[in-house]
Amino acid sequence: MMSDTKFRLAHAVTDTDVAEEISKRLISDTPADAEEAQDILDSLDLSDEMAQAIAERLTTALAGDKQGAAGKELAHKINAMVDVLKAKASASTEAVAAEYTGTPAGASTAITLIADVAGAAGNDIVLEFDGEITIEDAINAWNADNEGNEVSLDDGDDSQVPDEGSIQLSGGEDASADDVTPAKEAMGDAPMSADAKICLVHALTDEAAAADLQEAYNAMVEAVQAIDNS
Repeated sequence: MMSDTKFRLAHAVTDTDVAEEISKRLISDTPADAEEAQDILDSLDLSDEMAQAIAERLTTALAGDKQGAAGKELAHKINAMVDVLKAKASASTEAVAAEYTGTPAGASTAITLIADVAGAAGNDIVLEFDGEITIEDAINAWNADNEGNEVSLDDGDDSQVPDEGSIQLSGGEDASADDVTPAKEAMGDAPMSADAKICLVHALTDEAAAADLQEAYNAMVEAVQAIDNS
């Protein structure tokens, strides 16, 4: 936002700290990953007291409709964007590849097998032995029939011939992250309403400043609504 807009906002809400926090929350770029979302959160005042102050001071400053609806509208999204960022930033884990480490029955030394693609699907990899084929043969047979869920020898001797039986990989996990959808839905994706814009013009006593703040607010809504679960 323009410096004049920030100045007028601080005057309208009668609190420079609240005005500065509002300015910080009006992000224009969508965080690409959990780390970027956390970086934004680290720059904000996430206290309940600040959220309450934003709601109270915007409601008072934009009280031209006498019901405080305009201020409540803006405060809701400015506070709710934090919940979306928290969902994006928290509980993100990378996928883990399934593997097998051990000595198959009939073999003399241990081997380690790892799924080529990380994720829970690797837990379905089962190598079958008939007492005559080598470990390499079993790997090749599986990979030929299971494109996209292949397995490779990571360590050991794959020329060994295990007894009849099978070995199965385990421990594979899919990547995970908190679902941002509920927080985005609770926030809402509507831009600033016409009524709120009118109240904003009165509060800032300047059409250009109100337009500037409206643009920043709408850009924030778009940026936050573009956050996904990847």
